Amino acid sequence: MTLLHAVVHRARAFFASDSTGYYSRGDTADVVRWPGGAPLNVCKARAFPNIGCVLLAAGRIGEHARQIVDGAHSFEHAVQRLHELLPAFVVGPGSYLGQPLRQFVALVGPSRDGMCAVQFRSEAGYRPEWTFPQAGGAACVCTPAPVADLSAPGCLDSMAAFARAAIEQARKADAAAPYGGALVVGCVDADGAITMRRAGDLGMPPRRPGADDLVCLPWQFERPPVPSVAQLLYGVATETYADEGSSDSVTVAVDGVLASKVATSRSYTNTTLRTVMVQFECSIFGLYHSAGSLTAPPTDYLAMQWVIEINSTPVLSQIFYQSQGSIPTSSAKVDGRDFWQRELAAGDSITVEVRAIVDNEGSNSSATAAWDKSRLRTSIIKA
Repeated sequence: MTLLHAVVHRARAFFASDSTGYYSRGDTADVVRWPGGAPLNVCKARAFPNIGCVLLAAGRIGEHARQIVDGAHSFEHAVQRLHELLPAFVVGPGSYLGQPLRQFVALVGPSRDGMCAVQFRSEAGYRPEWTFPQAGGAACVCTPAPVADLSAPGCLDSMAAFARAAIEQARKADAAAPYGGALVVGCVDADGAITMRRAGDLGMPPRRPGADDLVCLPWQFERPPVPSVAQLLYGVATETYADEGSSDSVTVAVDGVLASKVATSRSYTNTTLRTVMVQFECSIFGLYHSAGSLTAPPTDYLAMQWVIEINSTPVLSQIFYQSQGSIPTSSAKVDGRDFWQRELAAGDSITVEVRAIVDNEGSNSSATAAWDKSRLRTSIIKA
């Protein structure tokens, strides 16, 4: 449900994207809108000039991927980090026109082996798929499918024209095809120089009959300010919970790649007639590698994660600790803590899970992560 085109030549790569966000409801997709009705305007192409590449992202995984790439010291390091961390992202159930929802990320730019696009697809387990230009031509990573020969674009105007042609074709097949907003085009040169600009507007699909007047889900796209632990708002018209988990462990089998286990969780149903605010502070104490074999990060790692489910559907997750440099041991255990808050509509239910993760991709043997204690403090603000 996103326009993402990347055309890779030996000396330069071109790319294009739209900017409208959509919310899938079974086999329909409605435009996400702000209060007042204006459509959400999302930047799906992010430039990282410090490492000479552009990140293209489709789906809610986009912001997660941008945080992973930010801070990488090279193109290859960014690919490695995406490979290690993207699989921890929770993809909610759903479909569009009979196809499961896709999460898609592509990193475009010059690598040590030349200009390329590396894509990570949810249906492929977020494995890196490297695409290099073909002899005498170009390589293409595109959604929706192109309807013109993309081996020829030599300027941003032609890249914009090819992107518009793909949108027009998609709208012929489905007048409500979920593409629209600003058309953004750009290119990355072999030396890592990046050019981006807006190339006009793609318009908007007609509103689906029966669609809500407002489908506003801002928490999917921005992290709200979160109070410190001393500022959690326990008080009048508020319910508070304190859940403690005892020592536990999680093991990944010899033929596994990653395993996770819920350390602590809390579920709450909003039985009021108004929206409430849910705050939580989550912690895992004393995480360490207790058994089996692990290689050094980032190939293998231990991690801590929280996951939010709304009405039994995962909607958001966050890694709040991942081992870097070395794996924590029984003599060097680690603690992790994070905060979050979000609104919960009347009648909806929320479940917050705190999870521990062990990844043994590089060691190819069983491994166990253990921890001493976990904690989840939750505050429901009703006033």
